[in-house]
Parts: sequence; structure tokens; C-alpha cells
Amino acid sequence: MATNRCRTTLKRLDCGNIVETQAKNTYEPFSVCLPFGRRLVWDGQGLRLQGRITTTDGKYGLFTVENGCITSAEEQPACEYTAQPCTPAATPCGGDGTSSISLQPGPDNILNFDASGRLGGQIKYSTNTEGLTISGYGTTSSPLVIDYTPSAAAKTYVQGTTSAVTVTGDGTATSPYAIAHIESALGAGTYGGFTIDSFGHVTGYEEQDLGLTKVQAGIGINATQNGTIATVSLPAQSDTYGTRQLGGFNVSVDGQGIVTGFTQVIGFPLDDEATSFTLNPEYNDLEFNAFGSLVAYNPKTPVAKDHFIEVFDPGRTSTSFTFTTTKSAHFKITYRGRLPANSPGSNIFGYYALPAPYSVTINNKRISAQALYSSAHSGIIEVVVVSDAMYSAGAYTVVLSSSQDDFTFTDGATLEVELVARGD
Repeated sequence: MATNRCRTTLKRLDCGNIVETQAKNTYEPFSVCLPFGRRLVWDGQGLRLQGRITTTDGKYGLFTVENGCITSAEEQPACEYTAQPCTPAATPCGGDGTSSISLQPGPDNILNFDASGRLGGQIKYSTNTEGLTISGYGTTSSPLVIDYTPSAAAKTYVQGTTSAVTVTGDGTATSPYAIAHIESALGAGTYGGFTIDSFGHVTGYEEQDLGLTKVQAGIGINATQNGTIATVSLPAQSDTYGTRQLGGFNVSVDGQGIVTGFTQVIGFPLDDEATSFTLNPEYNDLEFNAFGSLVAYNPKTPVAKDHFIEVFDPGRTSTSFTFTTTKSAHFKITYRGRLPANSPGSNIFGYYALPAPYSVTINNKRISAQALYSSAHSGIIEVVVVSDAMYSAGAYTVVLSSSQDDFTFTDGATLEVELVARGD
């Protein structure tokens, strides 16, 4: 058995007690990289593992090496190859062609070479048929679109031969032709021995034994007899069939002039005991139909018909407005606004004749006017006209203007017309 000769106890010496320890080996600090982001580090005291694995389990074809250590792994990307532009065609396999592909010469082959020798396909088509149009290339992004619009000669036309047959529609999928038979005014039923439907068609007959010898027609009645069958009818009246409006009612009349029904179409609210009422057209707008019957009325918005006024902005070249009167009267015209003018004197007060270049007209006829001066404003602040003549009801245009070239009203103003009466 081998003997352990290493001393592990204190050794007593003459110079005193000395602890004898075994010498330790010393290593320099170092760091070694491990795959996928980890490191093994010795700092002189101990060995540590740093970092953690971030790469998941799997198969990888692309690795990254940094400072001699694998730091990451990725999937190998697919190889791609992009040919250079205008890559020349491959050398012909044989024959005297200019490419390695020979086109099948049949009429059903849509492939061909362009001027650069590239292979492609194109659909050829003809549109010689009238009304036929074809567009597109037959691809996903540009599909073929075939449209056909028949010419007038190729269309189908349907027309009723009598007034008893009606044709509607234009023969299209959304509006097909509809052929109908108008219903008979007589209506479905049994008349004598005949049974007819709503269109006047005879659907049955039963022999009659009337034992009549003669039928005498009266006033306004037609009577015919064929053997034992007598027919009595009203004569047809010209221009009577249809609906006529009589006053406030629509009256329906058949072809024999008989009233078959009526409907009230015009009515106004009345009190329980009232049978009529009065409307003043001055205060109501009245509406009449083509037959002269009153069908509606609407109250008018009250307006002042004796007083007219208009407001004007500065920068205008003339001041005018048009109004309409409903009665005869004198006109009082008042303009309120500043007009440049020299004063006729010092310390003036009151109205003076309107000086040139200003004038007032009614329907293009000049009329005398008075002007009110203001020393504070260095000019005219008001113009007043009271007509000597009486004007009848009608439309009139009042104008205040200046004969000065390029004259402009620099201030805003009002122009007012009142219908007044003058003393004797």
C-alpha cells in the first residue's frame, strides 16, 4: 500500500512554531468562447460559464464565426439566379433556325418569335361581323371581352295589329316584349246563350228557346233578331268612353254614354253648416285646372305694399331699385347717404334744390328733388322727392345718379319709396 508522504501537520523548529503550507499553482485569467453566444471564463479564482443559448433546436446551413467562435446559426437561403437582360438565345440544337426552339407550323399554334427572337403568344381575332367588338389579350390582367350589339336589321320587332292587342317592352333581357289583350268593357259573364271571358272572347254557347217573334227597338236602343235569338243593346256613342272631370268630380262613362262611376277629386274644408266660402285673391294664391275649376289656394305672405326700401353698399356707380304698386298714389322718395357737394352758402339749414351733377329719375324721366346739406360732413346727407303727379298701379324704377364721369358712391345708403297722398 502506498504511503502518503505529504506533511499536513505543524513542524516544530528551534526558532519557533512556523506553519508550513503546501505551495499552490497560479494560472493567468483567460476567457474561451463557446458556440452560440456562451463563454468559459477563468478570473484567477474560479471558473464561470457566461451567456445563454438563444438558438433553437433545428437544422441550419449558415453559420457566423467571430474571432474563431461560432456566434449564430441561420437557415440556408434558397439560391436565386437572375439572368442578365437581353440574354442571347441558346445555340441551336440543329438545322438552320435562329433559335433552339422550332415552332409547330399548324394553324392552331398561337406562339411566335418577336423581332428580338423572344418567344411569346398572342391571340389573333377578327371583328368583321357588324356589331361585334372584341377587346383584351386573353390574359389574367387583360381578359378577352366580347360584346355584340345587333344592328337594326337584325333586331326583332313586335307590333300589335289592332287596338285590342298591346305590345310593351323593347325585347331586351331586362325589358322583354309583353303582348296583352285589353279587357272587354262588357266584362266576363253569360249573355243570352253566349259565355264570354273578360277579354270578350266567346268561351261557350247554349241553345236558347225564347219563343220570340219580334223585338221592337225603343228610343236609344238597338234591337236585332236572328231566328229565336234577339239582341238588345245600346248604340255606341262617339267620344264618350273614358273619364271626364265635372266640377269637383271625375265621372267615368262607358262607350254607350252610361255613367259607370264617379270620384270626388276636389274639396275644401267647410264648417258643418256651411255650403260655400269666399276667397280674396289679394290675400290668397288661387290655382285652377284646365277646366276652370278651383283646385287649391294658398294664403299669401302679408307684405307692405305702400312702403318700399332698399339698402346699398359703397363702391357703386348708381343707386336704383324697381318696385311694383297695386294702387295709384304720389311718390315720396328719400335717399339717405352722403353725396360730395359744395355748400350753397354759410350757416345754411334746410333743403335746397339738388345740384348738378346729381339727378333723380322715375322710369327714365327726371323729376325735381331737394337736398339736405350738412356742414359737419361737407356735403349732402339726404335727398327728398315728392312727386307732383300721381302714378297709377304698375312697375317703376327709381334711379339716383351722377353725370360725372367715373363717379362712384363712396358710402353705403338707403333708398326709400312711400305711397302718399297730397293735399289740395
